[in-house]
Amino acid sequence: MHVRTLEVLLVFAAITWVAVPEWGGPAFAALVLLVVLSIAGKQREARRRLLPARPSLEAQLGPQALAWLFRHALYYVEPVVSRAWATACGLIVLLCVFLVPALVLRAFFTQDFLTLSWLPLEVVSFLVAVLLGGRLDVPVAVNSRGRQGNKPLHDEVARVLELRAVAGRWPP
Repeated sequence: MHVRTLEVLLVFAAITWVAVPEWGGPAFAALVLLVVLSIAGKQREARRRLLPARPSLEAQLGPQALAWLFRHALYYVEPVVSRAWATACGLIVLLCVFLVPALVLRAFFTQDFLTLSWLPLEVVSFLVAVLLGGRLDVPVAVNSRGRQGNKPLHDEVARVLELRAVAGRWPP
């Protein structure tokens, strides 16, 4: 499924969640799970595409940089796709931020406090999206405060891959 289609479905599921929590909550959870599984599949495919180039990459990169490359394989193999999925994770985070007050207000005005039982699902969705989104957009992650220790690894991998691209040997 295309990323933009999932984003539209996520917005509709969030709106449905506020209107009818019994339907929108499971729909939103299913879509978040679909996003997570899609990202995992894309990452696995990117790592599989990197495997044939591993021996030559081992000669050019240090062991830590090679581990960094395989940890963030999706970004280095398909950066546009990685950024698109990071945007989807950002949308999930934004929707969760808006859904919490909307569900609390709905519970208050309808006196249906059972609606608040959906909040743990929202917290889990928020945390999963934050963690996944931070791993998908590598330049944002390495330039953020507290994670600048990984910047030399990213710079080393980017330099080697840029040289391979000039030589016509990248992407794999």
